[in-house]
Amino acid sequence: AYVAARTAEMHGLPVIDDPDSIIICCDKVNMYRQLQKNNVPIPESHYMSKADITLEHCELLFEQLGKPFVLKAPNSSFSLFVEKISSPEEFLKLGKRFMRRSDRLIAQRFVKSEFDWRVGVLGGKPLYVCKYVIPKRRWKILTYTEGGRVIEGDVKGYSLDEADPRLLETAVAAANAVGNGLYGIDIKQVGDEYIVIEVNDNPTIAAGEEDEKAPKIYEQILQFLVDARGEAHVA
Repeated sequence: AYVAARTAEMHGLPVIDDPDSIIICCDKVNMYRQLQKNNVPIPESHYMSKADITLEHCELLFEQLGKPFVLKAPNSSFSLFVEKISSPEEFLKLGKRFMRRSDRLIAQRFVKSEFDWRVGVLGGKPLYVCKYVIPKRRWKILTYTEGGRVIEGDVKGYSLDEADPRLLETAVAAANAVGNGLYGIDIKQVGDEYIVIEVNDNPTIAAGEEDEKAPKIYEQILQFLVDARGEAHVA
């Protein structure tokens, strides 16, 4: 995807998933640092190297983040390589396995919720809002069984007018910290506060789900590309 986006950009073609955004969002360490630099609220986070995968460091993380905390590989997607850690033994086992994918890991404070907000942002403006319901007896949107079955919850769309303005403001701030393309911002709500969990540079837009209350979403995306092409020709 990066090669295709960079090649298109080099030839003056508009790219909605631009290569700079791909570089940021495919590495969660990079992504979270961008969000922190721009004062976007995220869960308390610690970045670790291989040397930190020890029993002593796990106990320190329990003190600082609480029990359980969430362990993430920076190049994970679709809820893979994202797990809760409740014991030092789990930390050692999963930390060593995740380190096979990367030389860094992320430990984050666990934010419990029954759903995640997903706000689509295009060109610095809210595009759609929906709620991803977390399945019963689960703690994340997607769970994979040992047999490979995917367990996921319902998706409920909302109009922009129905959304809390602070939710939209938080999503736009997160998107602007990455770039000016199309993003899906995953956000937890804790009381009246909103905490960004992730910025997705290639967000899912499924019929009857993300577009449920945003009927002009596809027209807006196409218009964004048309306008971007016009600006490129002028330049």
